[in-house]
Amino acid sequence: MGQLCEHWVGQSLWALKHERLDGENGLALSPNIDALFDKGFIAFSDDGELFVLDDLPPQVVNAWGIDEAVEQRLIAVSEQRAEYLACHREHRFRDWSPPNLR
Repeated sequence: MGQLCEHWVGQSLWALKHERLDGENGLALSPNIDALFDKGFIAFSDDGELFVLDDLPPQVVNAWGIDEAVEQRLIAVSEQRAEYLACHREHRFRDWSPPNLR
């Protein structure tokens, strides 16, 4: 299965060319995980930990192995990447608030 490049800040949210092309504003994901990220079912903390929205069915979480990765630091986060992550959580992650997470 191939990988897709997901952008923390979608191309339509910020029009600045340097942000669209910034290597810190991207992540290679498998297509199924990319879809969850793009639709706001998963997000990353400023520390690189994966969070999953409670609304995501447990069957999906288990079938795709996400349950083993939840709250683990999966990505390195620079100061610039943290800004992009915050924007993704604010604009894409559904009902972002730590108590609402697994």
